[in-house]
Amino acid sequence: QLLQVYYLKITTTASYSQEDVLALEKKYENAVKELASVSNAHLMVKNLAHIKAFYLKKPQEAFELLHEFMIKTRLSDKEEAELKLELADIYMFMGDIWEASLLYSQVEKDFKQGQLGEIAKFKNAKVSFYTGNFDWAKAQLDVLKASTSKLIAYDAMKLSITITDNIGIDTTKAPLLLYAQADLLSYQHQYDEALKVLDSLKNTYPIHVIVDDVLFKQHEIYFNKKEVLKAIEQLEEITKSFSQDLLADDAYYQLAQI
Repeated sequence: QLLQVYYLKITTTASYSQEDVLALEKKYENAVKELASVSNAHLMVKNLAHIKAFYLKKPQEAFELLHEFMIKTRLSDKEEAELKLELADIYMFMGDIWEASLLYSQVEKDFKQGQLGEIAKFKNAKVSFYTGNFDWAKAQLDVLKASTSKLIAYDAMKLSITITDNIGIDTTKAPLLLYAQADLLSYQHQYDEALKVLDSLKNTYPIHVIVDDVLFKQHEIYFNKKEVLKAIEQLEEITKSFSQDLLADDAYYQLAQI
């Protein structure tokens, strides 16, 4: 549980250093050696793989860790599915989105009635979003809006609204395609490249309805880059220029959080 607290500090806040990440990697590695046979050990392995791939740029090590653990350890179907989702996330991080989609589909099929299946379905809908298949993505998201998990239902509704709002007025998908590209780059922690795409999008379509989404995505990226003052600037721009739009509430909430 203590490791989980350290993990959340790194994955959900801007208040950590690279030394913190390296120290946590070491703590996890020691814990996995010592506690590999206890229940829920797979969650430690999952988190360690995530840290290695997403925060230390060592996806190959993360792959090997997950594969070796899955081969050597007797896992329940649910535990194996949780590790498959992490594997798929790492494939997505590396840009191998079709391999990721294949794994998401396997988990979705095996857990059709459960929350794991809904998570996999949402992640697969995001694959469709990233690749510009917006109609299919929206169809999947609209199903997930009825999810028993409030978090999945909210995320699905939010992305569905993003799609509807930004291709509803005119049929051109170009701005949303650029936004989806930036969103994928952000997921892959290629933050500077994502910001370039978003700046280009803002400059090319300065009066398009997508601009508030762009500002919100820029806030997320600056926050992840630990440039908190710049993150605040994007949120304040939303509250000032888009006060009547849906993202204004989110902007106020995030400002309060920061």
